Parts: sequence; C-alpha cells; structure tokens
Amino acid sequence: MIFFIFPSITVPTGYFSGLFASPDGRRVALLRLAEKSSNIWIGDLEAGTFSRLTFGGNNVDSVWTRDSESIVYSSWTTTGEVEIVIR
Repeated sequence: MIFFIFPSITVPTGYFSGLFASPDGRRVALLRLAEKSSNIWIGDLEAGTFSRLTFGGNNVDSVWTRDSESIVYSSWTTTGEVEIVIR
C-alpha cells in the first residue's frame, strides 16, 4: 500500500468527489459536482493552485497516465454520447 502526504492546498468552493493523485505525486485530479454537470479540476501540489480542466457536460472517471503527463476521462455530452478524452 502506498500513502501520499499532501501539502496544504486550498480547494475551490463546491462539492468535490474523489481524489486521484498522479503517479509522480505532483498533481491531483478532483471531480467537482454541480446540479447539471460534473467537471474535473487539477491541483498542482507544488504551486498550491487549482485549475479547471473541463467545462460543461458530465466528465467522470479520471485516470492519470503512467508518466503523469496526461489524464484520461469519460465525457458525457448533452446528446447522451460518451467520449473518452486524453488531455
């Protein structure tokens, strides 16, 4: 079992679900849940900042690539289609 000790970081307001650490331990992905959408936010643990990765739709199931450079997630469009996105 691997444990990470995260530095103190301020999370944007809202209801968040899940915490997915990148393999190198430098970043985390959080899912922010809203009434009609869910979006992925990326936290840079070294800089102590968060940035929004996705805008609109329902974006879920985020997983980091082994090299910690990209994140893969499912994006449900407003038409009900599912896309697998790598960013």
